[in-house]
Amino acid sequence: MLARIRLNDVAAADELARALTAANCVAVADSGSVAVVATETDDLRAAWLDLAFFLKAWAADHPAVVVRLS
Repeated sequence: MLARIRLNDVAAADELARALTAANCVAVADSGSVAVVATETDDLRAAWLDLAFFLKAWAADHPAVVVRLS
């Protein structure tokens, strides 16, 4: 799975990438405040749901950051 996560805060992209890496995802911060996440799974629906849940929890701790998953 490959997902692009757009943030309105460039510094937050690095922080999110570190948090995703700590959660056993492969994530890197990219220019334009985009974190790219890669994971191997056979169940893409479950992977999207897991990522969406993680992002919702992370965003709750960072209320000034707008997070968009695409």
